[in-house]
This record gives sequence, C-alpha cells and structure tokens, in this order.
Amino acid sequence: MADPFDPTTLLGEGWCLLVTDMPVDATLELMGVADERDLPDGLGQASTRLANSADDGVLLLAKQVRPGRTLVLELDGLTGWVGMDPDLLTELSAGNGVSCAAFTDPNNVEVLTSFNGEPVTSLNPRSLRRWGAENTDYISALTALTSPDDHLSPTQRTILAIQAATNVRLTPQDLTAPWTGGLVMWP
Repeated sequence: MADPFDPTTLLGEGWCLLVTDMPVDATLELMGVADERDLPDGLGQASTRLANSADDGVLLLAKQVRPGRTLVLELDGLTGWVGMDPDLLTELSAGNGVSCAAFTDPNNVEVLTSFNGEPVTSLNPRSLRRWGAENTDYISALTALTSPDDHLSPTQRTILAIQAATNVRLTPQDLTAPWTGGLVMWP
C-alpha cells in the first residue's frame, strides 16, 4: 500500500480535517454554520480570508468524500479549531456514529476521535501515544496501519489515524473543489 499523502504539502502549516458519518448539512449545522452555501472555490476563499485577516468568523468547508462520510476542512485556527472540540466530536458521533478530527499548526499535531457519542480518544501522531477513552477496535486498526518506527511524518500519520477510525483514506483529490460551507463564530 502506498504511503498516505501529507496534507501539509497542500494546505500549509495550519489545518484541521474532520471526518464524520453525518450528512454535510447536519454536520455544518452542528458545527454552528447558520448560512450554508455552495463554495466552488472554497480553498481560494479560505486563503484570501487568511491573507486579509478576516475576523467575521471561521470559514468551514465541507463535502461528501465517500458514501455516508463528510469531510470538513478548516484553515483558520487563530482562535482554535472548531473541529477539535471534544464535545462537538461526541455530538457528531452520537447514535452509533464516528467522528475523527486531526489538526496541525507549526508547533502541534493531534488527533481526536469519538465513537457512538462516547468520550474522546486522543492521539499524538509524533509518538503514537494515546490517552482518554480506550477503544480497542480503533487501537488495533491504528496499530495495523502505523508504528513508531515507520518513516511517515506526523501529518501522514493523521491520515492513517482518520482511516483507522472512519475507514476513509483521504487523498489529495478529496481536498479539491467543489465545497459547501459557511461561517461560524468561534469561540
């Protein structure tokens, strides 16, 4: 199997990816987007907002990446990452679901996962150290995909952690247009 792609090569140093099994519109609503709309050039709009230091909220971009799976992308983490909120992840996974979010900025990288509305399992992709709620199926799947001795970057490991949780192996094509999304006030 080929190595996972590194989102940092496409998105830069700061990003948050969230995958859940909720529909796009329900996911964005739970994340606080009041005015959802089509954003065909969502990455361009997010980049422009970052360059102009927009302070009227955080732009969330979302799309269906596999049948029954939604991807949400954030590029503005100056006030924190909406997708990394443990309570939100728990809510997104309620009802026998799953939600998994990963983020990186220049000094940190982390993965949070919630299954069936349960408390979050946390993972440091640099060391593969886990804490929080234990989920043996997730840990077994993650252990089968990666190890501390592999040659992968921490951000490549985030892709494997998302795959272990959601059965979705993200690709560079998943980060291309079109997008749906909108602004959320955070925090």
